[in-house]
Amino acid sequence: MEDQVMETQSGVEGVPAAGEQTETPAETGVEVPAAAEPSKESNFEKAFAKRLAAEREKWESERQKELEKYKDYDISKKALEFLMRVNNIHDVNFLKEQLELAELQEQAEKQNMTVEELQRLRELEELKAWKQQVEQQQQQQQQLIQFEQMLKDFCKDKELDGKPLDHMELWKFMHDNGVSNPETAFKAMKAELLEKQIENAKKEAVKEFLSAKGSIPKVEGAKASGQALPGTPKTFAEARQRALQRFGG
Repeated sequence: MEDQVMETQSGVEGVPAAGEQTETPAETGVEVPAAAEPSKESNFEKAFAKRLAAEREKWESERQKELEKYKDYDISKKALEFLMRVNNIHDVNFLKEQLELAELQEQAEKQNMTVEELQRLRELEELKAWKQQVEQQQQQQQQLIQFEQMLKDFCKDKELDGKPLDHMELWKFMHDNGVSNPETAFKAMKAELLEKQIENAKKEAVKEFLSAKGSIPKVEGAKASGQALPGTPKTFAEARQRALQRFGG
């Protein structure tokens, strides 16, 4: 009794004695799950990961370009803010006018002119450029009118597909095909029309042939394998030959 109490107090009650065998999981019938093998990436996952990496690299490159692009803008903005603060300027438009005036004064000094004279000179130059632009537009308009009249004169007494040749249709053909000579364009239009007519005629001939072939009546008679010739015989020999074919003679 005392021996059992001592064993319990010593804390070694649950330890098997030397020589004793413990039951393994296999002997108890309990299955221990095997260690999970690392999953293998499929080809799709690899391709997706590769594409994702490429897109990320592209995005980083574009982002870097944008940062480089606006780097100078940030510097200019800070310089402008500093300039306005030092000169106690609160209106950006006023600053712009002052800068333009300073530039104008610098240009006037280089040309030994006053600011008013330089402004007047620039106004005259702008007026001259505007006048040249207007004259050029008027000249182009006049050329278009003359060209259209030339096409109208060319199309007189000319027909295409049994209809009078339309100068606007000819103009469009010249524009679409890069042809500058109306005579060349007209010949090309006729050639194109002829080609379409030939193609349509071929299709119509094939259609009529197939329709006629299906409508020819077959020769009656057990031994007859051919088809009756259309129309009535024109000679006695032809009539005799047809009769022999019909009756198997």
